[in-house]
Amino acid sequence: MNHLSFKDKKILITGGVGYLGSALAREINNFGGNAIQVSSRKLPSEKYFRVLQGDVCTLDFWLDNLPKIDTVYHFAGNTSVAYAESHALECLSSAIQPIDHLILAANILKKKVRVIFSSTATVYGLTTELPVDESTVPRPITNYDLYKLFSEEKLALAHRQGIIESISVRLSNVYGPSPSMGQVDGRGVLNKAAMIAIESKSLSVYGTGKYIRDYVYIDDVIRAFMKLEARSVSSGLTLNVGSGKGIALYDAFKLISDCIKEILDETVNLKLIDWPNNSQEIDRRNYVANIDLIKSVCGWEPKIDIKEGVNLLLNHYNSSNKTY
Repeated sequence: MNHLSFKDKKILITGGVGYLGSALAREINNFGGNAIQVSSRKLPSEKYFRVLQGDVCTLDFWLDNLPKIDTVYHFAGNTSVAYAESHALECLSSAIQPIDHLILAANILKKKVRVIFSSTATVYGLTTELPVDESTVPRPITNYDLYKLFSEEKLALAHRQGIIESISVRLSNVYGPSPSMGQVDGRGVLNKAAMIAIESKSLSVYGTGKYIRDYVYIDDVIRAFMKLEARSVSSGLTLNVGSGKGIALYDAFKLISDCIKEILDETVNLKLIDWPNNSQEIDRRNYVANIDLIKSVCGWEPKIDIKEGVNLLLNHYNSSNKTY
């Protein structure tokens, strides 16, 4: 990231103390930026860079803060597929209200900010042809993914209307250490698998373990988000961010087992088990990202392959001796 500069730039990060938001804030500040992390909770300032307590679902929040902001990274929102199924209206409201009010405030204030939205590759649904590029028609099969797609479309419409600049980023499976590790069951599967393997020396793989995933290391993801902030990068786009390579779930867990053997000289028992009753159909997807578009847009491509990334993750868990 040698050519990136955030000097004098004012950045607002919703969900700023979460898994991705906290990692992005740290890097932006390292590059001379002024990253404001937004949280709905009051948090100790000594643990974070600069935390603003506020409700991004309200118009007043955006009217008060947008005049001081150049770029908004939007990470806030529910991260649980299961919760979105059982609390559909609540999750729809929490997904759409921040975006509606951001757009309304930008229109009122005539402040054309750049909004970079963290979406998900699961909006594509159960894809059959791999890799998947951005021309593939999204076919979400969960409320969570439907609301992500709706958010993308709201931002794209406001971009076409000239109110904001928007970029939506469809993320593959992100893994790796962050200042704030995720806590939601079913998300961050590689992080959770690594932690379980170190602690219990065993790993269970659902079903056949043959489902293909695209795992991308968090440092590469943060670098992509930072590159997209530059005004030289065209807005109005939806972009895949992933490794561009697929690996079966069983093989990814086997890699964790092999790396633990190398690092700790300990054996991890790997076994296949039945899918739990509360599993989602989207869990059985196959996905690999085509990342040609983001390569051409800003020259980004991943630098850390999955073996190096798993080693970095395991060394982090081992050296910190923390449970997340």
